[in-house]
Amino acid sequence: MRIADLESVIRIEYQVFENPWPIEAFTEDIVHDAFVLTDHDVVFAYIFCMVVLDECSIMNIAVAPDHQRRGFGEILFKNITSILALREVNVYFLDVRQSNKAAQNLYNKLGFRAIAIRKGYYNHPDEDAIVMTLLISEAAGSYEKL
Repeated sequence: MRIADLESVIRIEYQVFENPWPIEAFTEDIVHDAFVLTDHDVVFAYIFCMVVLDECSIMNIAVAPDHQRRGFGEILFKNITSILALREVNVYFLDVRQSNKAAQNLYNKLGFRAIAIRKGYYNHPDEDAIVMTLLISEAAGSYEKL
């Protein structure tokens, strides 16, 4: 991701989420471990990660509404795991709204498993988060099907 992509990313954020990140949250600090999917230089999906040693926390991921349900979330995740494998990242964590069944289905398909519940993690509306994790060594076979 480039700084020039931020305007498109923020637009998608506000289209996709009921409680989007505030604009101030999008800083140069997060662009370091951020990736986008584009079509002719038009951003239509993004992912923000925080990488520490061999672990990656997925902070935010979204696909523009007119590109959803076409496998782009899966493509984005597969690409970042390939890129981050070069940095020896092999453990991923994320939080997902309990009501977001579409995202949970994608994460399950990718090999994530639920490990905990964060009570009252989300607001607008108030909701628990499911904490999910993926160990690349456990999921290696699943990527052959992509």
